[in-house]
Amino acid sequence: MTHLYYFKIINKSFLFKVYEIKVKAFVVKEINNLNGNDLLLTPIIMEFNSLALIERFNLRHIFQCYIGDNNLQSRTDYAAQFFTKADARKELNQDGHSIFFQVMAKHSLTGFTTVKTMKYHHALRIQNGKFLSGNSFKIVEYRQETE
Repeated sequence: MTHLYYFKIINKSFLFKVYEIKVKAFVVKEINNLNGNDLLLTPIIMEFNSLALIERFNLRHIFQCYIGDNNLQSRTDYAAQFFTKADARKELNQDGHSIFFQVMAKHSLTGFTTVKTMKYHHALRIQNGKFLSGNSFKIVEYRQETE
């Protein structure tokens, strides 16, 4: 059985969409040198790594994390999930390894590109389950139906 490892992003802007979204992931290891440390970056293959557009945030979901996460009745196209088949847990269990997940997106009004990076240093950050839809990073247990 192949495990999939998901990363989720949310556009939190109430007013603006984001364009030309590109995601990248790397396994990172620090290399000791005489005068400091360098990073050795090994790309992680993302099965799908770009989107043309993510919509602006849906104000109806602003309190989703506090009121409840179930049965959203309105659009959730301000969030997207990306995945890889690479064994992220195995990579994080190696000494000195971490995973960097980068998101590059262009602001719809200014056209400026922003890069955000999330760093994962420990395999405990990996959880089994599925992300809830919408304005939530909550992961719930997921059991695949078998026939």
